[in-house]
Amino acid sequence: MQKKRIGLLVLVMVFVLSACTSTKNDTTHDSSTDMTSDINKKDKLVYTLEYDHHQYQFNMLDGWRKFPNSDKSIAFLLGNKDSKSFMSAGFEEKGNKTLEDYKTDYLKKLNDANATVVIEPEKKELNGWDAYYLGVEMKDNKNRVLTYRIYLVETPDYFINLGAWTSEENPKEVTIQGLDDILSTFKEKD
Repeated sequence: MQKKRIGLLVLVMVFVLSACTSTKNDTTHDSSTDMTSDINKKDKLVYTLEYDHHQYQFNMLDGWRKFPNSDKSIAFLLGNKDSKSFMSAGFEEKGNKTLEDYKTDYLKKLNDANATVVIEPEKKELNGWDAYYLGVEMKDNKNRVLTYRIYLVETPDYFINLGAWTSEENPKEVTIQGLDDILSTFKEKD
């Protein structure tokens, strides 16, 4: 029961960090959000996520696996228990917002959650999409510092907040590089 509570609290932290993103209602949201895996030609495990009739992919690192996810505010939850690392994404309809507007709103929500931005948002391209990359630290309910790497991505239909984080104390460079590596492979399926 204690593990379930801890897991639930970690998910709550994910949702706060995901900036309370909204998803489309079930009439337009593909309620069967599906994640499958394939082995590509280079023997890398590739996960495919279907969201609202779009398919997205990213390469998985060794030891990462899918966790059950019943919350509709995030599209998936992946983790690696050995490195105490997780990855998730939230989707928000674009409406009339620009990527700059989305970034400003996201930073305000991080501030409201008492998060500390340790890498200022830097405009980048993520596999053909305009995006901002940033680093954040935020304490969880056990007063541990969680270290996040985040992309705020603009697609033709959505803004996606794509985040990976670790609860390692003073995370090793290899762990942070792993977070960046997995995030950098996120793309729309060809």
